[in-house]
Amino acid sequence: MKKGVDEVSVILNQRERVQVRYSNSRVDIINNWVSENATVYLIKGKRVLGITVTPLRPVDEQIDEALGILRTIPENPEFAGLNDKKQTYSSPSVDPFIRDFEEVVDVAREAIEGARRKGVSSSSGVVYHNKIIRETVTPYNSVRDEMASIELTLRAKNEEGYYGTAAAMYGTRDDYARFPPGNIGEEAASYATMATRVTEGEEGKYDILMHPLCFASLISHSAHFLSALYVDSGMSMFTDMIGKEVASEMLTVHDDSLMPGSGHRVADEEGTATKRVTVIERGVLRTYLHNNSTAKKFKADLTGHAGIISPTPWQLRVEPGRDSYHDLLGEMKRGLFIVNTWYTRFQDYRNGIFSTIPRDGMFYVEDGEIVGAWKGIRISDSMLGLFRNVESVSSEVRKIKWWDETLPLESPYVLVRDVNITRSK
Repeated sequence: MKKGVDEVSVILNQRERVQVRYSNSRVDIINNWVSENATVYLIKGKRVLGITVTPLRPVDEQIDEALGILRTIPENPEFAGLNDKKQTYSSPSVDPFIRDFEEVVDVAREAIEGARRKGVSSSSGVVYHNKIIRETVTPYNSVRDEMASIELTLRAKNEEGYYGTAAAMYGTRDDYARFPPGNIGEEAASYATMATRVTEGEEGKYDILMHPLCFASLISHSAHFLSALYVDSGMSMFTDMIGKEVASEMLTVHDDSLMPGSGHRVADEEGTATKRVTVIERGVLRTYLHNNSTAKKFKADLTGHAGIISPTPWQLRVEPGRDSYHDLLGEMKRGLFIVNTWYTRFQDYRNGIFSTIPRDGMFYVEDGEIVGAWKGIRISDSMLGLFRNVESVSSEVRKIKWWDETLPLESPYVLVRDVNITRSK
């Protein structure tokens, strides 16, 4: 190579992001960020250094500076180089309706108006319109990729100060038609209006019907444990679990970067073609997520998830079931319907012990009917235990991406038995 390295991977990124933020049912901030940069991985022997190159300084100056650092860092004895196999790529799944969408402010206004129709006069939230053109180049492969999405979140506040939340991610015109912004506003406002005469929750074991927003958050925070690097370092609840039961047979999870949405991409950082990868099939763990180095160490197939330093998930899909949301609610004798959860934290990575704080919609259910609203509770449990206690999943699914979902997802409603509830205070 010209600069004296053995291999190089370059990911050129052109990003445009429009943000429309609103509070007290009024649009108050509109931002438009446009950026260009390149993520460059320089490889010499078993030394690897990743840098971000920007137009703010001469490129040669930034590369020469990085080469000086590369010579001083320790070798990674397990690094096996980039994937040198010729790749065949899928075509980017970009819907022109989403890519060329211009009326981002109207998305916010329609959501606000939807909340008003349900009697809520105070709502806040954010809309993002994302566009990325990405070109990935290695000595062995090159591909141009494109992504476009819209992300919407609305929190509606009732007169007592309690909130309801709803959110959606749009990757296609069909996504937008199935969950139009006005409906998202109505949904959030409905949860807010249900939150009256809110009482302190009680500790114990409860069946929980999780809204897609809630279950997506838990899956999102668990996904990095599927990285082979986390497994190899002993920091994963999925260690030594390939071919074993890690969830109920009702649960099937794919990492699907080809699904239109905020996590869409056709190549990973090594230039390996991405695809839909089934990680959990009817409760059984089928694979970890690999880059070239971890695949060789584990004697496994490449999955298209480099992160050159660490394999990473891109975008998850939870398979739908046959029952409707109303069917699942009707099955519950005594339990909770939880719309959303924030601040999921793991106390023990190896065993998946975690806690998370439900909010913006916690409703007590008796004999299939919502009979009250709760506050002040925490889910404190084992994530593997929770996955194994999945009783049923709904036929309805929704794409979601907001700040507490670290990954874009598509999720159904999920009914989980015997979840441990503690107080949050």
